[in-house]
Amino acid sequence: MVQELLHFRVSATGLPEAVDRGVQYFNCNRGDLEADILQPPRQGLFGLFGRKNAVVRLRVINRVQAGRLILEKLLSLIGIDARVEISTPALTLNIISDQSALVIGRHGQTIDSLEIVLNGLLDRVLPGGGRLVVDCDGYRQRRLAALQGLARKLVRQARESGGTAISESLPGDQCRILQQLLTRMPGITVRTRGQGHLKKMVVGLKA
Repeated sequence: MVQELLHFRVSATGLPEAVDRGVQYFNCNRGDLEADILQPPRQGLFGLFGRKNAVVRLRVINRVQAGRLILEKLLSLIGIDARVEISTPALTLNIISDQSALVIGRHGQTIDSLEIVLNGLLDRVLPGGGRLVVDCDGYRQRRLAALQGLARKLVRQARESGGTAISESLPGDQCRILQQLLTRMPGITVRTRGQGHLKKMVVGLKA
């Protein structure tokens, strides 16, 4: 499925026309494509009889553009009507949809799963690039702000009680972000509790 999404076979009078048609087909830039001439054009007798077009196979080689195409297909497969835009920073794919609540899911589980699957598929066809972030309706920034607030709250509780503070169960990706935030705070110890997808963060004071 992924290879088919990123390839386009076209018959054209020459390579420039083939690439132009690929740009329109994939809605990308010329530099995002790689072209293989499968059959060169043939002029024919006197330039008239027996003329044949070139057959060219175009492939998307830009990881971000490929991610956009794959993500749009994944959303279609799960029945979500959406389009995908490349946002700043350049490694972010932003989903535009009237069904943003479905795209994000409870605790962000759907959008996190989409991001994991997308990067896994990309690593198979275009290995070696950076990890793409999938966002929708500003969710990533809101979640980061919420986790920053949670980190401050847990540290305050631990310091006021002189013991430990425990977070609610969080998905693994959120736990990793929270742990990064907490480890930057002086005088604090951090460990995880639980197994599986959901874990709790246990915050204490250094001796």
